[in-house]
Order: sequence, then structure tokens, then C-alpha cells
Amino acid sequence: MASALRTDPRCFRLLAVSDPVVIELREWSRIAEDLSAERNRLTNRMREQLWRYFPALLELENDLGAEWLLDLWDTVPTPDKAARIREATIAKLLKRHRIRRFDAPPVLDTLRAPAQGRRRNRRIRQRPRHHAHCLHPPRQPAAQTGASSARWPDRQPHRNRAGGAGAEEAA
Repeated sequence: MASALRTDPRCFRLLAVSDPVVIELREWSRIAEDLSAERNRLTNRMREQLWRYFPALLELENDLGAEWLLDLWDTVPTPDKAARIREATIAKLLKRHRIRRFDAPPVLDTLRAPAQGRRRNRRIRQRPRHHAHCLHPPRQPAAQTGASSARWPDRQPHRNRAGGAGAEEAA
């Protein structure tokens, strides 16, 4: 670095220390960008989770980060709770957040409506049964190391690229 500074001084310039207020402003703007990106990530995760178990809540608002929708989700977290909630509770929530584009009865009808037009993800129902071994594999002593079919009898043997049986069956 010192030889580069000696041979090419025109490529380097003297840096002045910025005002502390400017440095703090830059830091706050970076924090704001990070928080905005985190909000988007969390909103997308929330949309995916709601799509899986409570798609009716997605039909009310496009912005899932809206305060009134988050408060509604806190009040009515599941479709079962939506079936039991009173209209007055929803009306109070809408009034508290000054939402005038919706009335309580249509919101309740939307929340209580069955998921129409959306196919249920079949893998969600199958996941606990077919992938349970991935979540909690059975513990075995070190001496009992057998083929995968011995540890997990419901698994199919592995097929290699040639279409034949896996290495454990070929040996």
C-alpha cells in the first residue's frame, strides 16, 4: 500500500472526517432500509402462512402490514375463532382503526366463508406422515448401523442414475 501511494499519488485523495450528524444520518438511513427489507420479508412469510391455513384473511387487504389487518389477525387468528366471533367485536376494531370501506357484516362473511377457488396444498396434509423421519429420526446405538430400509421401513430403496437398485442392494 505504501509503494502504491508513493508511485501513484494521483489515484489517492485525502479523506476528511465527516460531520458526526452526517454520519449518524447515514446510519439511520441504512437502518431504515434494513427495516423496510425485513418488513417485506416478514410480510411475504405471513402471506404464505395465511394462504395455507386462513386464506379468507388475504381477501380483505393487499397490504398485509396494515395495522388494522394485523389487529384483526390478532383478534381472529384462526377460521374456528372467526366462526365464533361477534359482529360487535369486528365493528369496534374497524371503528378503532377508522376503516370505513368495510362494514362488520361483510368482513365476517369473508372470514367465515370456506376457501373457494383455492386448492388445498396436498403436501401439507401429507407432510407429517411422509416426512416425519426427517424431523425426528429414531435413535439407534452405533452398533446397529444397517441399511436405510432397516431404519425406516416405509422408505423406498434409493435408485441410482442407471435405474437399477442403489449401492446398498447391489453389494
